[in-house]
Amino acid sequence: MSLAIDDLPPLAGLDPASLTAACDPEPAQATPLAGEATIFCGDGLLLGLRALSTVGTTSFGHLYLQRPVCAATPCTTDELSVATVTGWSSDGGFSVRLDSRLSSTGVPVPDASTVWPAVGASAVPAPARPEIPGAPSEIAGRVAYPYCGEAELGDPTTTLGCFRDSVLGGWKAELVQKVFGTEGGELTWVYRFDGQGAITRYAGSGGTWQRQSGTLILGTTPLAWDFDPWPDTDVTL
Repeated sequence: MSLAIDDLPPLAGLDPASLTAACDPEPAQATPLAGEATIFCGDGLLLGLRALSTVGTTSFGHLYLQRPVCAATPCTTDELSVATVTGWSSDGGFSVRLDSRLSSTGVPVPDASTVWPAVGASAVPAPARPEIPGAPSEIAGRVAYPYCGEAELGDPTTTLGCFRDSVLGGWKAELVQKVFGTEGGELTWVYRFDGQGAITRYAGSGGTWQRQSGTLILGTTPLAWDFDPWPDTDVTL
């Protein structure tokens, strides 16, 4: 059985920003030779959420997009074209299979076998609220969260891993990351997670700040991850 994508309920009334969501890494994150996946993290989660809403509940607190493990390199077309989205609500877990080659999804089924990604060994840090020069009042006056520290260009990886584990474990956390644009200039990213719902990222550069809500793309190593913003959550501060 299947559900036609065009007939699935719209996302009206379903707020992705209220969800804690994670995606497996794409095979190409490990090696470009693997090939390109055709279901992307955010797109797959939103489509899966529309399908999952047909089970009669909109109270999903967690969503997880899981990809098949490729048997060899390069991955097969089948392996690159499919994913499973699992959502957990007070009614338990439900999963739906997606295939980018089809104009339909699978029918959501109860699922007690899929588990939320495992939390690593990071300790919960002490709360802190470091000063962010030039930040708007929403950031300057924020509540102190357990502070994972500051990372620059992805180092130290343990600092990034602390935030990853906090999201997966459902603990409040903050991380400050410094990155540099391809044409020069420094960007500051302030990541915050309040123990539930989406990750919040504040991005600042040249006196301009923006807030986004998003999800976690797991990395190919235990401490690595990326941020994937939900659409239409950008707010200029």
